[in-house]
Amino acid sequence: MSIIKTKIAGVFKYPDAKPIMKGMQPGTLFKWKPEPDNPYDPNAIELFVAGEHDWVKCGYIPKAVASSLTANRISTIVKGAESFDAIDITTGE
Repeated sequence: MSIIKTKIAGVFKYPDAKPIMKGMQPGTLFKWKPEPDNPYDPNAIELFVAGEHDWVKCGYIPKAVASSLTANRISTIVKGAESFDAIDITTGE
């Protein structure tokens, strides 16, 4: 098992997620989903935060990190403590 610390890519493109993320406590879980049809990155992995009524897209795992991961290797993704857009990815290795 290992932990990868990184920041969410593209968070500025999802304004509905930013206030939710600013209010999240470290350790809060994210949901993720591979996006193999992404025209910019076939290894893209989308990230979502829990909104008031549904999951809200907040960005992506950075391309450089996602290229070394597959979604099935990820055990958990939680909010990191370093900044509002920090995440800690735990892999099952």
